[in-house]
Amino acid sequence: MCLSRSRYKFVYFSRTPFTTALAVYAHELAFEFFGGVPRKIVYDQDKVFLVNENLGDLVLTRVFRTLVREHGFEPVFCRKSDPQSKGKIENVVKYVKYNFLRGRELVDMDLLNKVSPWLVGTHGQRHGTSRHTSCPV
Repeated sequence: MCLSRSRYKFVYFSRTPFTTALAVYAHELAFEFFGGVPRKIVYDQDKVFLVNENLGDLVLTRVFRTLVREHGFEPVFCRKSDPQSKGKIENVVKYVKYNFLRGRELVDMDLLNKVSPWLVGTHGQRHGTSRHTSCPV
């Protein structure tokens, strides 16, 4: 998860593919890490969050819908094949892959999930596009 303006980041790794329950758990960890809940969160259209599309209306999974209702944020889903809206989060994934994971050997998943302190060290940098200096929420 990456906050839009500050680009403050939270990452959670899993040895198994993400399910709705695991994605909800990762959201809870991110909200705790950020110290709050964003007003809007942008997502790719993924079966972890969506059951289907009904004439343009996106139908959320029951578990994800409960998370949204409990925390009161607005989920916004990217249009399919829209590189502009998907670019922000895909760039964060690339950033973690090529700046944190590259050259590291997986020894322990819990140790890998301690990446957040490494990311905190990168938060004070000025973003190349937005020119904002990253800071905690």
